[in-house]
Amino acid sequence: MPRVVVIGAAGTAQRRLLSETVASLVGQGFSVEGRPEEGDWRELFSSLRTGGLFSEKRLLVVEEAARLGPFPSELLPFVEGEEASSALVLVCEGDLRRTPGKALVERAWLVRGESVPPWGSRRVAWVREAAREAGVDLDGAAASLLAEWIDDVEEIRAQLPKLALAAEGGRVGTPIVEALCIDEGGKSLLLLLDGICRGRVADVLGGLTVLSREPSSLPVVTALHNRLRLALYQALLPPREAKAILGALKAKDYASRLAAEAARLYGAEALKGAVAGLIALNAAEKMGRGRGWNGLCLLLLELLASPRRGPRP
Repeated sequence: MPRVVVIGAAGTAQRRLLSETVASLVGQGFSVEGRPEEGDWRELFSSLRTGGLFSEKRLLVVEEAARLGPFPSELLPFVEGEEASSALVLVCEGDLRRTPGKALVERAWLVRGESVPPWGSRRVAWVREAAREAGVDLDGAAASLLAEWIDDVEEIRAQLPKLALAAEGGRVGTPIVEALCIDEGGKSLLLLLDGICRGRVADVLGGLTVLSREPSSLPVVTALHNRLRLALYQALLPPREAKAILGALKAKDYASRLAAEAARLYGAEALKGAVAGLIALNAAEKMGRGRGWNGLCLLLLELLASPRRGPRP
């Protein structure tokens, strides 16, 4: 009778964990003999009880184990350990205590997806650790950029091998991440957001030139509002209160740092006007009365022309 392997993960992590698990079992001498899409628990166990035609160590993979329902208690005595000559790999999502069930999970080899922090310094630390494991010396700013710009952790993992090749053993900074890991639209938006935070007119106009090819300015208005409101909170409030609000908003470290530059550069009054203007642009666009890209460009130029509280970086 089989040993049972339960993969508990969601999204793209399922594919990686399944591939790694099957490779590990094949390395132990198992042969993949099927990926059944139909049947039930009893049929699977009956199939694995029968010896294989070409291999004594047989492996079946069920990629949507939830359709099998809860594991029948009467089959529990037939679940073996690592010495079993057959294996059943179950890919599950959600509460494993229900499907396949707590009793089976306690006897199975459990492979869980990582619990990666969704934001903040802990997420950046995870990115840096994943990079180290992949042989990439990623600096803090580059890790923050990756952590903010790419939500899917499996996509972050997929970016690391090309960063390792590009760095050739050296340290990876933000220029390499921007060049290799962010698409053209994303690069232009990042150029605009960071440019406005640092008061760099050329970067702002360069980003707008590319982004304005799109018919609607609303996504860019939203992104600017999200960044500049962080700056406004930091300009208005003492550090402790501002940190608490940014934490409640789940602001990413990279965005918070750039917003802090904008807070020092423009001050509260200029940022109030910019944030209010972005809200007005958003509402007008949704009502069909907006000025589109021209209105956004004028608003940003007014902010850039406002009195500075500090030197341009």
